[in-house]
Amino acid sequence: VGSPAFTSIEVFAFKGRYSVDLRKGSLINFSFVNIESLTPAHSYQVPLSWALKVGAERVTDKNHCIQKEGCVAGVVRIGGGGTVELFSKISLSLLGDYEFMASSELKKSSQRHSVGPRLIVYRPLFENFSFLYDLKVYYHFIYEKAWSLNHDFAFNFKVSKNIDSQLQVSLNDLSREVSFGLRYFF
Repeated sequence: VGSPAFTSIEVFAFKGRYSVDLRKGSLINFSFVNIESLTPAHSYQVPLSWALKVGAERVTDKNHCIQKEGCVAGVVRIGGGGTVELFSKISLSLLGDYEFMASSELKKSSQRHSVGPRLIVYRPLFENFSFLYDLKVYYHFIYEKAWSLNHDFAFNFKVSKNIDSQLQVSLNDLSREVSFGLRYFF
Protein backbone atom coordinates (compact mmCIF):
# COMPACT_ATOMS: atom_id res chain seq x y z
CA VAL A 1 0.00 0.00 0.00
CA GLY A 2 1.38 3.42 -0.92
CA SER A 3 3.83 2.14 -3.55
CA PRO A 4 3.15 3.34 -7.09
CA ALA A 5 1.86 0.63 -9.44
CA PHE A 6 4.37 -0.62 -12.03
CA THR A 7 7.35 0.36 -9.84
CA SER A 8 9.74 -1.93 -7.98
CA ILE A 9 12.68 -1.13 -5.77
CA GLU A 10 15.01 -3.86 -4.52
CA VAL A 11 17.94 -3.17 -2.22
CA PHE A 12 20.50 -5.83 -1.29
CA ALA A 13 18.69 -8.61 -3.16
CA PHE A 14 20.61 -11.76 -4.02
CA LYS A 15 20.15 -15.09 -5.74
CA GLY A 16 22.50 -18.01 -5.24
CA ARG A 17 22.81 -21.61 -6.27
CA TYR A 18 24.13 -24.69 -4.50
CA SER A 19 25.23 -27.71 -6.54
CA VAL A 20 24.78 -30.93 -4.57
CA ASP A 21 26.96 -32.87 -7.03
CA LEU A 22 29.87 -30.42 -6.80
CA ARG A 23 29.19 -29.46 -3.18
CA LYS A 24 29.77 -25.89 -4.17
CA GLY A 25 27.77 -22.68 -3.89
CA SER A 26 27.84 -19.84 -6.38
CA LEU A 27 26.42 -16.35 -6.76
CA ILE A 28 23.92 -15.86 -9.58
CA ASN A 29 22.81 -12.29 -9.00
CA PHE A 30 23.31 -9.57 -6.41
CA SER A 31 21.84 -6.06 -6.40
CA PHE A 32 22.93 -3.14 -4.29
CA VAL A 33 19.95 -1.46 -5.89
CA ASN A 34 17.57 -2.52 -8.65
CA ILE A 35 14.83 -0.04 -9.60
CA GLU A 36 12.23 -0.31 -12.35
CA SER A 37 9.65 2.40 -13.00
CA LEU A 38 7.39 1.21 -15.80
CA THR A 39 4.38 3.53 -15.57
CA PRO A 40 2.10 3.23 -18.63
CA ALA A 41 1.41 6.22 -20.86
CA HIS A 42 -2.08 7.73 -20.90
CA SER A 43 -3.64 10.20 -23.31
CA TYR A 44 -2.86 13.08 -20.94
CA GLN A 45 0.47 11.88 -19.57
CA VAL A 46 3.49 10.14 -21.12
CA PRO A 47 5.93 9.32 -18.31
CA LEU A 48 9.42 8.00 -19.02
CA SER A 49 9.86 4.34 -18.10
CA TRP A 50 13.31 3.65 -16.72
CA ALA A 51 15.42 1.03 -14.97
CA LEU A 52 18.67 1.05 -12.98
CA LYS A 53 20.66 -1.84 -11.57
CA VAL A 54 23.94 -1.72 -9.65
CA GLY A 55 25.34 -5.01 -8.40
CA ALA A 56 26.88 -8.23 -9.73
CA GLU A 57 25.69 -10.96 -12.09
CA ARG A 58 26.88 -14.29 -13.39
CA VAL A 59 27.95 -14.03 -17.04
CA THR A 60 26.67 -17.20 -18.70
CA ASP A 61 28.28 -16.58 -22.10
CA LYS A 62 31.32 -18.87 -21.93
CA ASN A 63 32.93 -17.04 -24.86
CA HIS A 64 33.18 -13.87 -22.75
CA CYS A 65 34.74 -15.43 -19.62
CA ILE A 66 38.16 -16.95 -19.07
CA GLN A 67 36.69 -20.02 -17.33
CA LYS A 68 34.28 -22.33 -19.15
CA GLU A 69 31.64 -22.30 -16.40
CA GLY A 70 31.21 -18.53 -16.68
CA CYS A 71 32.15 -15.80 -14.24
CA VAL A 72 30.72 -13.18 -11.91
CA ALA A 73 31.10 -9.54 -12.91
CA GLY A 74 30.12 -6.21 -11.41
CA VAL A 75 27.28 -4.64 -13.37
CA VAL A 76 25.72 -1.23 -13.90
CA ARG A 77 22.66 -1.29 -16.18
CA ILE A 78 20.56 1.71 -17.11
CA GLY A 79 17.63 1.89 -19.49
CA GLY A 80 14.92 4.22 -20.63
CA GLY A 81 11.87 4.03 -22.83
CA GLY A 82 8.11 3.79 -22.65
CA THR A 83 5.28 1.60 -21.38
CA VAL A 84 1.75 1.10 -22.65
CA GLU A 85 -1.11 -0.77 -21.06
CA LEU A 86 -2.95 -2.96 -23.53
CA PHE A 87 -6.25 -4.79 -23.23
CA SER A 88 -6.74 -7.17 -20.32
CA LYS A 89 -4.29 -5.26 -18.09
CA ILE A 90 -1.25 -6.36 -20.11
CA SER A 91 1.63 -3.94 -19.59
CA LEU A 92 4.19 -3.73 -22.41
CA SER A 93 7.48 -1.88 -21.83
CA LEU A 94 10.23 -1.22 -24.37
CA LEU A 95 13.53 0.11 -23.03
CA GLY A 96 16.88 0.90 -24.60
CA ASP A 97 19.54 -0.49 -22.24
CA TYR A 98 23.22 0.21 -21.70
CA GLU A 99 25.12 -2.33 -19.59
CA PHE A 100 28.66 -2.07 -18.23
CA MET A 101 30.28 -5.15 -16.67
CA ALA A 102 33.73 -5.44 -15.12
CA SER A 103 35.67 -8.46 -13.84
CA SER A 104 39.20 -9.79 -14.04
CA GLU A 105 37.57 -13.03 -15.25
CA LEU A 106 36.19 -11.40 -18.43
CA LYS A 107 38.18 -11.87 -21.64
CA LYS A 108 39.53 -8.95 -23.64
CA SER A 109 39.84 -5.84 -21.48
CA SER A 110 38.18 -7.13 -18.26
CA GLN A 111 35.19 -5.01 -19.27
CA ARG A 112 32.08 -5.57 -21.31
CA HIS A 113 29.99 -2.76 -22.78
CA SER A 114 26.60 -3.76 -24.18
CA VAL A 115 23.58 -2.01 -25.67
CA GLY A 116 20.25 -3.20 -26.91
CA PRO A 117 16.51 -3.31 -26.60
CA ARG A 118 14.68 -4.84 -23.65
CA LEU A 119 11.04 -5.88 -23.82
CA ILE A 120 9.06 -6.48 -20.61
CA VAL A 121 5.55 -7.93 -20.64
CA TYR A 122 3.63 -7.99 -17.35
CA ARG A 123 0.19 -9.46 -16.78
CA PRO A 124 -1.62 -9.95 -13.48
CA LEU A 125 -3.54 -13.21 -13.95
CA PHE A 126 -5.51 -13.45 -10.71
CA GLU A 127 -5.59 -11.48 -7.47
CA ASN A 128 -2.33 -12.98 -6.12
CA PHE A 129 -0.83 -14.46 -9.31
CA SER A 130 1.09 -12.71 -12.11
CA PHE A 131 3.23 -13.42 -15.17
CA LEU A 132 6.35 -11.54 -16.33
CA TYR A 133 8.34 -11.96 -19.54
CA ASP A 134 11.68 -10.15 -19.90
CA LEU A 135 13.54 -10.27 -23.24
CA LYS A 136 17.01 -8.74 -23.64
CA VAL A 137 18.76 -8.53 -27.02
CA TYR A 138 22.24 -7.12 -26.43
CA TYR A 139 25.15 -6.25 -28.67
CA HIS A 140 28.46 -6.71 -26.81
CA PHE A 141 31.23 -4.48 -28.15
CA ILE A 142 34.71 -5.99 -28.83
CA TYR A 143 33.61 -9.63 -28.45
CA GLU A 144 33.60 -12.14 -31.30
CA LYS A 145 30.23 -13.55 -30.26
CA ALA A 146 28.76 -10.08 -30.19
CA TRP A 147 25.01 -10.75 -29.88
CA SER A 148 23.15 -12.37 -27.01
CA LEU A 149 19.49 -13.18 -26.53
CA ASN A 150 18.05 -13.76 -23.03
CA HIS A 151 14.49 -14.81 -22.19
CA ASP A 152 13.16 -14.81 -18.62
CA PHE A 153 9.67 -16.11 -17.84
CA ALA A 154 8.48 -15.65 -14.25
CA PHE A 155 5.30 -16.75 -12.52
CA ASN A 156 4.77 -15.06 -9.15
CA PHE A 157 2.32 -16.04 -6.44
CA LYS A 158 1.77 -13.70 -3.50
CA VAL A 159 1.67 -15.80 -0.31
CA SER A 160 1.32 -12.91 2.14
CA LYS A 161 2.14 -9.19 2.41
CA ASN A 162 5.88 -9.89 2.72
CA ILE A 163 6.31 -13.26 0.99
CA ASP A 164 5.87 -14.45 -2.56
CA SER A 165 6.96 -17.50 -4.49
CA GLN A 166 8.44 -17.41 -7.96
CA LEU A 167 8.85 -20.03 -10.65
CA GLN A 168 11.33 -18.75 -13.24
CA VAL A 169 12.49 -20.16 -16.55
CA SER A 170 15.61 -18.53 -18.04
CA LEU A 171 16.75 -19.26 -21.58
CA ASN A 172 19.75 -17.86 -23.39
CA ASP A 173 22.09 -18.89 -26.18
CA LEU A 174 24.09 -21.28 -23.99
CA SER A 175 21.94 -22.37 -21.06
CA ARG A 176 18.48 -23.25 -19.87
CA GLU A 177 17.54 -22.95 -16.24
CA VAL A 178 14.42 -23.51 -14.16
CA SER A 179 14.32 -22.20 -10.61
CA PHE A 180 11.81 -21.93 -7.82
CA GLY A 181 12.16 -19.76 -4.78
CA LEU A 182 10.48 -17.94 -1.96
CA ARG A 183 11.13 -14.23 -1.63
CA TYR A 184 10.83 -12.30 1.59
CA PHE A 185 10.35 -8.54 1.42
CA PHE A 186 10.99 -6.28 4.41
